[in-house]
Amino acid sequence: MKYVRTLVPAAKDQLWYGDIITYIFTMTGWAYLATVIDGYSRKVVGWAVADHMREELVTGALPMALANRNPGIGEVVFHSRTSVRDADGLLDRLGLIDCAKHVVGDVGA
Repeated sequence: MKYVRTLVPAAKDQLWYGDIITYIFTMTGWAYLATVIDGYSRKVVGWAVADHMREELVTGALPMALANRNPGIGEVVFHSRTSVRDADGLLDRLGLIDCAKHVVGDVGA
């Protein structure tokens, strides 16, 4: 029997999840929604919408989350399925490397 680990933070803005992209069909074509979700409250804390799924779609959601919630340096862990090299490079390019730690992999594994 496999036991599933669950990460339940004790308070808001300790753990955020990313890489959640929703496809939305509109009258003018597809729209793509990227979100950052707080692991404690399960609320969307940042989002971005675009007509493509390029990197800048995801890069728009994380800065919005940081601006909306304003966590202290190193206080929030950002979990995504993006490779460490790609995500850390992204955080560095956005000037956020000191604001969010990055964890990769399956949360329930």
